[in-house]
Amino acid sequence: MIAIVQPSVTGLALVLGAFLLLPEADAQTESATLNPPLKVMSFNIRYGAADDGTNSWPHRRYLILETIRTFDPDLLGMQEVLASQADYLKDNLPDYAFHGVGREDGVAQGEFVPVLYKRDRFEWVDAGHFWLSETPDVPGSKSWDSSLPRMVSWAQGFSGKPLIDTYRVIHPERSPDESSTSRWTGVRQGRRIDWILHSADFTTLNAAINYTQELGRYPSDHYPVAGVLRLKR
Repeated sequence: MIAIVQPSVTGLALVLGAFLLLPEADAQTESATLNPPLKVMSFNIRYGAADDGTNSWPHRRYLILETIRTFDPDLLGMQEVLASQADYLKDNLPDYAFHGVGREDGVAQGEFVPVLYKRDRFEWVDAGHFWLSETPDVPGSKSWDSSLPRMVSWAQGFSGKPLIDTYRVIHPERSPDESSTSRWTGVRQGRRIDWILHSADFTTLNAAINYTQELGRYPSDHYPVAGVLRLKR
């Protein structure tokens, strides 16, 4: 069982613990002794209303899809998704279920931080959303001098277990060239602000920053980060 927490904060993280999304029986029987690998991606796709010139949404949305399809994640957490972008993703990624709402009204206004999961690998059990404020059940609420509403889309709760950084497991030494923001130019110098974290219920098999580009065009001003995990028995 897998829990997913997808926050909309400056340091972006797709967080997994062993509590909610249920692997289907067929996937579980792939090996008599091991659970099958779980491919996970976190992708800030840059909000579609931004005036980014040649990097604006209509010019790069195909590359968003190609990046996702090439890695083929079982679980996909996304950030800065507007309703029109959500519709595009749902129309073009029919193998995935979509869980997310707009942060301004809890329906469709403002940015989503949705969780997508493959329908043939997982069964939905429980999910919801809350806002990072003193009134977490009130859509669009803000507190603590926040300039914008911040929210979490969740699938079941967490138990407070310590979390493990997938990237640091595979790349234990910090590097000056591990930025997860492309700035549209392909720069790699800087620090990571996009993460995939998991509880000790998983083993990290691989993790990487995805540098997909085509002729100097990047799918977003953030690089997607990806991991391959295995749920322990």
